[in-house]
Amino acid sequence: MYSLVRNQMFLVYVLLVLATLFVWGMAEGGAELGTATVVVVVIAAIKQAAVVLYFMELRNAPAFWRLLFGVVIVLPAAGILWCYWVGGA
Repeated sequence: MYSLVRNQMFLVYVLLVLATLFVWGMAEGGAELGTATVVVVVIAAIKQAAVVLYFMELRNAPAFWRLLFGVVIVLPAAGILWCYWVGGA
């Protein structure tokens, strides 16, 4: 069991599951729509980054690929949030 806790990928997996449960609990708990929208998009971007870095193993890749995937994660999240705020929801 101790070796599982020391394994970074296992810890990342546990954090991904906890983040998913948090977002689900927030949705079921009736969180305010504006707050929930921002939190869900931000947590989704963090989860995407964790999957890309740890499970696709880009944390050891050249800087160009890490930057490229970072942009692919950040731009859509920022675009969604921008559309949400500009749309006046």
